[in-house]
Amino acid sequence: MNKEVNKKEEKKAFIKWLLIVIVAFLAGTFGGSLLSANPHWVDRLLEIIASGKDMVTIPVLIFSVIVTVVGYVYCFVKYKKAKAMVDAGYDDETYEIAEEQMGRISVVVSVLSGLNFLFFGVSEYACGMAEKNPTLEQALLSIVPIMLMIAASTCNVVMQSKTIALDKQMNPEKKGNVFDKKFAKDYLESCDEAEKSLIYESAYSAYRIAISLCTVMWAVAFIGMLSFHTGVLAVILVSIIMIAMTTTYALTAYKLQHKK
Repeated sequence: MNKEVNKKEEKKAFIKWLLIVIVAFLAGTFGGSLLSANPHWVDRLLEIIASGKDMVTIPVLIFSVIVTVVGYVYCFVKYKKAKAMVDAGYDDETYEIAEEQMGRISVVVSVLSGLNFLFFGVSEYACGMAEKNPTLEQALLSIVPIMLMIAASTCNVVMQSKTIALDKQMNPEKKGNVFDKKFAKDYLESCDEAEKSLIYESAYSAYRIAISLCTVMWAVAFIGMLSFHTGVLAVILVSIIMIAMTTTYALTAYKLQHKK
C-alpha cells in the first residue's frame, strides 16, 4: 500500500515539475519571440535605462555607503557586547547569549559581503565606467565605490577574524586562522559532531538555493542573449558555476560514501 501511495505521489510531483518546465519554456520562447519581432521595444527600454542612469548615480552611492556603514557598525556593537560578556567570566547562559550574538553577526556579515559586490558593480555602472569613453568626472566619481569596496572588504575580514577569535576564546579546542588558506579545513576538523552536522545541513541548504537561483539566472541570461543582445558570456558563466557546484557535490558525496 505504501509503495502505491509513494508511486502516486512521485507521479504527481513529476507531473507538476513537467508542467512548470513546459510553462516556463513556452513563456520564455513567446517572450523572446515577441521582443525579437519588436526590437524597438528593447531599444526604447535601453534608452530609458541609459537616461535614468545619471539620475541614480549619487543616490546609489549614498545608499551603498549608508547600508555598509550601518551594517558594520551594528556588527561591531554586537561583537563588543558579546566580548564583554565572555570576558566577564564563564557561565553557560552567558556563553549561549554570546554565541547567539555572534550568530547574528555572522548573518549580517554574510549579507553585507554579497551586497558589497552588488553595490560595487552597480555603482561602477551608474558612474559610467561601462561606457566606451567615460568622462573625467565619471572616472573621479568611480573612485568612491572602489574605496567603499576596499573599506567594506577590510571590515568584513576584521569582523570575521574577531568573531573567530572570540569563538576560540569560548572554545579553546577550536583551531584555524582566518588569514590562512587552510582555515576552513582546520576549523571544521576542530568542531564536534553536532557542530559539523549543523554546518553540513546549512551548506546543503545553501547548495539547493544556489542551484535554484542559477537555474533562474541561466534562463534570464539566455533570454537576454536572444532578446537584449547581452551576449553569451552570462550564459557561460552561470553554466560554469552550476557545473562546478553539482560536480563538487557529486564527487564529494561519492568519496565520502566509498571512503576514497
